[in-house]
Amino acid sequence: MSASFASETNTNNVENNTNTSSSVSDDSKNSIVNAVTSTNKVKAAGEAVSLSQNQILLASKAVNSYINKYKKLPNYVTISESKFSMSEYLNLLSMTIYNKYNKKTSAITIKYNIKNPTKASGVNIKGKLTKAQYYSYSKNIITYIKKYNKSPNYISTKLGKMQYQTGIYTLNKVAYYTATHSGKLPSTLNLNIAKTHKLNKNLPKYQRTQISASNSNSNNNNNNNNNTQKGLNTKLLGSNDKGKVELIDVLGNVGSKRKIAYVIGLHPLESYVHSSLYNTIVSKSTNLKYSYYIYKINVTKDASDYDKGRMNGQLLAQEFVLPHILTQNYNIVIDIHSNRGTLNGGSYNKTNFIFAPLNHSASKKIAEDIIKQIPKLVYYYPSSQTSTPYLTNTLVNGGINTIIYETYMYEDSATTNRLINELTNKIDAYSFSNSNSTSTNLALNDIIDAASRIKAYTESNGKLPSYVLINGKEWGMPDFLYLLSNAIVNINKGTYSNIPAISVGSPPSPSGAKITANLLKANYVDLAYRVSVFIKTNKKAPNYASSDFGNIHYYSLVYELSKVLNYHKNNGALPNSLSINTSGLTSIDNGISGSITPNEELSQYLGATMRCQVNDSSIQSLAKKLTSGLSTDLSKATAIFNYVRDSIKYKFYFDSFDSTGAKGAITKGWGNCVDKTHLLVALLRVNGIAARYVHGECAFTSGVLGHVWAEIYLDGKWVIADTTHSRNKIGVVTNWNIKTYKLKTGRVAEITF
Repeated sequence: MSASFASETNTNNVENNTNTSSSVSDDSKNSIVNAVTSTNKVKAAGEAVSLSQNQILLASKAVNSYINKYKKLPNYVTISESKFSMSEYLNLLSMTIYNKYNKKTSAITIKYNIKNPTKASGVNIKGKLTKAQYYSYSKNIITYIKKYNKSPNYISTKLGKMQYQTGIYTLNKVAYYTATHSGKLPSTLNLNIAKTHKLNKNLPKYQRTQISASNSNSNNNNNNNNNTQKGLNTKLLGSNDKGKVELIDVLGNVGSKRKIAYVIGLHPLESYVHSSLYNTIVSKSTNLKYSYYIYKINVTKDASDYDKGRMNGQLLAQEFVLPHILTQNYNIVIDIHSNRGTLNGGSYNKTNFIFAPLNHSASKKIAEDIIKQIPKLVYYYPSSQTSTPYLTNTLVNGGINTIIYETYMYEDSATTNRLINELTNKIDAYSFSNSNSTSTNLALNDIIDAASRIKAYTESNGKLPSYVLINGKEWGMPDFLYLLSNAIVNINKGTYSNIPAISVGSPPSPSGAKITANLLKANYVDLAYRVSVFIKTNKKAPNYASSDFGNIHYYSLVYELSKVLNYHKNNGALPNSLSINTSGLTSIDNGISGSITPNEELSQYLGATMRCQVNDSSIQSLAKKLTSGLSTDLSKATAIFNYVRDSIKYKFYFDSFDSTGAKGAITKGWGNCVDKTHLLVALLRVNGIAARYVHGECAFTSGVLGHVWAEIYLDGKWVIADTTHSRNKIGVVTNWNIKTYKLKTGRVAEITF
């Protein structure tokens, strides 16, 4: 097998011939190690579950060398210390090509445990593919794998059915060319690969290493460890000095569309109930109706210390469990605990109970339905809760149904096992289709109020906000357009019930005409109806909506329909007509600023927290000194920002250096992204300027890393503020891509790491 690559002067073509052959190498040579120095497993505030495009492109060089040498595909490729099967690698390649074609620089989310094709087959492939064509095939592969969690037997192309192995080889050649030509995709790809070639006769196989049972957890107060059993599919989500977190999947009915997640090990001294849950699910796995995922937290630092062990488990959950669950689509998450009741310092008046974090309505309904079937359980909402701020509160705020199950630590093991068995049986029999588990219902008045704020913001700033807060949760403009259009349709019908939200994607290419016109009520209601139907059908916002006067741009749809609800708010009825002018609104705020927040929600961003010591005398003194003689919030914020950026030296380390936060940053004169943000937020809050934390994954030049920065509330909107780089300013970030970051913990008043 030989391959030659055209230079840029040769129209970016990739030339490829596969007429030669040689013997297949033995299994000991059937792997590739690709060393990547800029690993993305960095925990500034979390361990990444993605790879940069450059890491994948670099891997293509190693795969290309292997194929040229052994005339077949390897069983796996190692990227950033993780091994990936060829099916997983095919998905990574396809997503990289997809992003490159669409000029996206975002990292590639890793999808593990993709199955091999059932029966790979294909025909002789000879001819030329254009960039648009191989991009289209990459997109089809992504869709197929996402739907079936396995690779296709073949890829339908204009040259015929391309066998699975040939498909990997082909896309790897595209990636190899891109890696060796300054990130440019080839404009064409010439292929000549026989179906009888040795490449297609060898199906790569790789079994991910399983973790067998061990006795490493010595902190089980009932001598019944929840160790991972041999043969189960286990993935390490992350580890640090406090311990590690593993995900065991998939148990039960792998093909079920109902997905249930259990969290165990968050509090290490409650380990018997964790073991009971784990063993129960594993033992009845073949008889379960739904699919199950177990997040197993193993605390190794201070695990036998009641308070320290609990805190370490909570921090592990926040760092590794929370961001992973937020990317999934579970019908319910169940956090398993046991309690001391009122003994030995316990403060719970009930011992066997279930509750929903924040009394989340949809979650509470599930909890109450389960309780009705298990007489020993009650619904009890503890007045004092230690773990919920680190995991489950954020989950329910994100619309994920979550319940906490508590059993009594001092009851006999038979009772615990019986109750766990009953719980798992009832969950497996529960009809989640009636639980509103995948949606959040919003009150009509809340949607109307949000529309009024969007109208005001847009008219003040000349563009839409990036999101709007409703009951403490952020809703992007695509999501809100669905709520907005449904609200108008419902009001017109005389229906004032809550509206279920859905997840809505952004329009791929917003466009529209410049229109100045007057729409009658019947026309704008019809417009809203068509928009709502389109979004519900396609799960994304439209690029435009047609009208008698031309196509109305997506941005204008949000603004103009918000005007309708604002009118209703002030007059108690829909307007008889809607005057529209689409010529001025052509953009949307994208991460730099743009949220709009009711005044009553700002108070949470002004107070002291554990590591944001607003009431500390040294912080108050510095805050007053920095802002002396300044009168506006912007001038004060700028002075504070510049001080933290320039006078507090940046150093890289994990979390808060010594848990002293803002105060420690002043004392030391240095800090990482977390501690510099603690100080920035504290100094701002002392001056009465609302500031909050943002925790996300950001695309730096070195890869995708966990990161923390601030947002400051100035002139009625939130503005980004990152003090970790000398060229950054309020509203300006130069050291990472503000358009591609992914939220982890989210935008919050407090971070605890």
